[in-house]
Order: sequence, then structure tokens, then C-alpha cells
Amino acid sequence: MATPDPEGMSLLAKIATAATAIIAPLWGGWKYIDARLDRKADKKDVEKGFEKIDEELMMHRSYFGKVFDQMRDGEQRAQDRHERILERLPK
Repeated sequence: MATPDPEGMSLLAKIATAATAIIAPLWGGWKYIDARLDRKADKKDVEKGFEKIDEELMMHRSYFGKVFDQMRDGEQRAQDRHERILERLPK
């Protein structure tokens, strides 16, 4: 398709083209910003989200506490076995 010749266009066509070139990006920007603002959460939703995160963190902390307790117990058992083996070795 050939590029339209500006000399051959009517004044109304030139105005419509200029208006379209100005209005289309403005309208697109408006829609983009409006869509972004629609997705924003209100204060209650944010508080609920943080409460869920806090609950999850507390649950993970309890799990990790249990893991470290098991590691301490395992170390103590290994040390006890090591001491028993050393006691049975001839001197």
C-alpha cells in the first residue's frame, strides 16, 4: 500500500489523521494507567495478605525449630556412641 500523498488529502482528512495520531496514544495511556489502578488492593486486603504471610512464617519457624532439635539429639547420640566406643577400646 502506498503512502498517502499529503497534498492530495482534504483538510478534513488531515485533521482526522492528526487527531487520531494525538488521541490514540493518550487513550492507550489512559487505559493502561486505569487498568493498573484497578488492580491495586485496598488496606484490608493488604492486611489479610500480611497475616497469611506471618502465619506461614510462624509455621516454618516451628518446623525449623523441630529440625534443629533433631539435629541436636542426633549429635548427642553420636557423641554418646563415640564415648562408648572409646571406653571399650583397650588402653
